[in-house]
Amino acid sequence: MKPTRPIVVLVSLFATFALLLTGWFGYERLAVEAPIRQALAGVPHIHVTGVNVTPSAVVVDVQLDPDANAARTFHQLDQTLTKAAGGREVLIRVENKPSPLEEIWYRESFAVLEALEKGEYTRIPSVAAAWKGRYRLDRSDVFLDERRLYIALKRDDEELVLVVPYGEAPGRREVRT
Repeated sequence: MKPTRPIVVLVSLFATFALLLTGWFGYERLAVEAPIRQALAGVPHIHVTGVNVTPSAVVVDVQLDPDANAARTFHQLDQTLTKAAGGREVLIRVENKPSPLEEIWYRESFAVLEALEKGEYTRIPSVAAAWKGRYRLDRSDVFLDERRLYIALKRDDEELVLVVPYGEAPGRREVRT
């Protein structure tokens, strides 16, 4: 019996590893990501800027059309992705172009997040209406469903769409005294 040369073993291991890795990436691309992208193509008023599929989650980055109803579009997108994700957790990130309207949200978000936290939901539209006058906005729409708060701000050709999940205020930390 001839002894096996180490180089042959290493080449075989490398070839096997490369074949398995190629198969796994091919499966992820063709059997998982392609159907998700295909499902997203049927959702109006969105532009998909990125899809990242992991074994436990699907993360989709989208931009909404300026004339889109943010709540309706986001709800339809969420339903479509939940069906296509195959049991994975779904995370949708709405991308906005850099806008001076972000400064309004950074300055004024406390009142909205406080109202969400305290369950004073009827206060939110009046806060948004105050923004419209104070910052000369063309539009300051808010909509609340059972899981999220949708905020759309518009001034001239600038637009900002925000989706805030309930109970998950950005940067929240538990403080113990």
